[in-house]
Amino acid sequence: MRPLMAILVALVLQTAQCKAEDWQTVAPEGLGFSIAFPVRPSDEAKDVELRDGSVAKYRTFQILNENVIYDMTVIDYPAGSLTSQTAEQVIDGARDGLVTDFPDAKLRSEAKIELAGRPAREVLIESMGMIIKGRMLPLGDRLYYVGTIAREEVQASATVQKFVASFKLTDTGKR
Repeated sequence: MRPLMAILVALVLQTAQCKAEDWQTVAPEGLGFSIAFPVRPSDEAKDVELRDGSVAKYRTFQILNENVIYDMTVIDYPAGSLTSQTAEQVIDGARDGLVTDFPDAKLRSEAKIELAGRPAREVLIESMGMIIKGRMLPLGDRLYYVGTIAREEVQASATVQKFVASFKLTDTGKR
């Protein structure tokens, strides 16, 4: 996973994309969320083997636009695998996994927040001169991750703020 993240960060540093005129709302059936991207994102589904040999299903929606990577990932863990943990424990594990995915990453800060009235967390991670800003929300055996990768001064932009604020749970996501 680390080589992929290094490539993505390098793309952010070197690539400028055209400005978006119309935001695109993504609300995939059965995933229980909606979110707006500045342009239509890619959509990738993959199975990832976990340490215990079980498989989690990842669905990632991602774009690179104006030197920012916008990411919305939904991870469905095997049924019952997260029920023995508190929301805080699930988030701690997700945070630790996120930090280890990036080269020379350092957790700069984290804050307990609520998303859709549920416990969630926002983290800021430094890696390779970039800031990874992510929000994590566990819900049953599913984990929602909304994040951006950009230079620090870009993280406060209206476009980044609009993307992050646009995340909503739909009725099918309220488990």
